[in-house]
Amino acid sequence: MLWQQPCNGNEAQNWEFIPQSNSYFVIENQAATVFNPLAGTPMVIDDYYGQATSGLQMWLDTANGLAPQNWLLNLQ
Repeated sequence: MLWQQPCNGNEAQNWEFIPQSNSYFVIENQAATVFNPLAGTPMVIDDYYGQATSGLQMWLDTANGLAPQNWLLNLQ
């Protein structure tokens, strides 16, 4: 599960927005992907079972290319 925490310089707080061919992004956690050789595949933010409800919990999961891992970037 993901939760908010004050910035403390920990590698686990580094994220990369990776553009996909469908105009969406996946949000990859750098510590879980690069610094964890056991991860095997990128670890990204995943919408809990693809539900679209307010207050939904997010979690870190292995990248699988499914819709719950696709995010839009809104710069408004």
